[in-house]
Amino acid sequence: SGSMAGGAVSAEGEVYPDTGRFSLGISGSGLDSSRLTTKDVKGPLSLSGPAAGDAAGAVAQGNFVIRGGQAYGISFQMLRGDFVKRGGAEAEISNMAVQTAFGTFYPDQLSKDVMEQLQNHNLPMTQETLEDEIKQQMTNKLLQKIFR
Repeated sequence: SGSMAGGAVSAEGEVYPDTGRFSLGISGSGLDSSRLTTKDVKGPLSLSGPAAGDAAGAVAQGNFVIRGGQAYGISFQMLRGDFVKRGGAEAEISNMAVQTAFGTFYPDQLSKDVMEQLQNHNLPMTQETLEDEIKQQMTNKLLQKIFR
């Protein structure tokens, strides 16, 4: 157990000192996702999965979740997916789902154009902003009905 990227990490399993190889189960929570990727993602990350290999060629894979974060300027309640990390290379991400106040999106199925359209429509980005927007729209509709 220890700390890394602002959170807690732990590993359990077998380490073979004579060969330098290992086979571990890893987990982490409260990690600063912005410190673990070059992507524009922020929020507390949790992950778990196996890691095996040696110092020169480790492979870790598993699943992750980020709660209450932001990706590319869009706030989300939860972002989850699978990862494979080979050595020092950037982790490969798959099966990603992003839960927002507007529903769940699957970025693998969204084009860059669709993501830009979502950002350009000035959609409410947080639950609080969404609630304020709904209250304002309801107030406007009520005032229109009263003062027709």
